[in-house]
Amino acid sequence: MSDVLDNAIKIAVVEEQVKGVREQQAAHAKDTRERFDFTNNKIDSLDAKIDELLASLNKGRGAYAMLVIMSGLVGALVIKVAGVFVQWMKP
Repeated sequence: MSDVLDNAIKIAVVEEQVKGVREQQAAHAKDTRERFDFTNNKIDSLDAKIDELLASLNKGRGAYAMLVIMSGLVGALVIKVAGVFVQWMKP
């Protein structure tokens, strides 16, 4: 008889735990839906942020390209000056 009572208590405890887990799942699902709800112009906000990020990346690429061009020109100038100097130093 005590086994039946122990089993009934265990079943009741497990049922309460399952009920608690289901409540947690429902709360988590609700929070997740609210957090990732894209119906209230969050997509537009994300698009604007992505556009700003791409614009700043493109500015960086332009500056890098300009730096490469300028360093190439300065290098060519240095080589030309060195060549003229070497030709001037030859007897």
